[in-house]
Amino acid sequence: MGRCGLTAEAMEGFKNNTRGAKLKKLDVRWNDTLGVEGVAHLASVVLQCEVEDVNMSWCGLTAEAMEGFKNNTRGAKINKLNLCDHSSITWGDEEISTITEIVRQCQVKTLVVNIHNFEHNMLEGFKKVIAEAGADLELG
Repeated sequence: MGRCGLTAEAMEGFKNNTRGAKLKKLDVRWNDTLGVEGVAHLASVVLQCEVEDVNMSWCGLTAEAMEGFKNNTRGAKINKLNLCDHSSITWGDEEISTITEIVRQCQVKTLVVNIHNFEHNMLEGFKKVIAEAGADLELG
């Protein structure tokens, strides 16, 4: 479903129509039209469909969107989570804290991020925290 202009309404419809389904992988990359509400619906799909591989790269993820994802994935188990994003998106303490919480609560095994999304000097600390959470970190 990459590059298809997904909106919150479309993701809500997808969520409602996939109840009971099992999806190994969900790829919504290049959908920066999702917004906060759309990412929250996406998270609900991840939880209800037991998605193991989630690609949200290039979706323009904000702190609010990541918080919505975290709040709607309690109980999910994710093997691989791809959050690579536009180099114009910069993650600070709030985003890094939320991503770390997602990694812990969803028992993420592999996290993929773009090194350009980090504020100056924050990447090294992030690497350490993610390793302590038990996840491998892939840098794009």
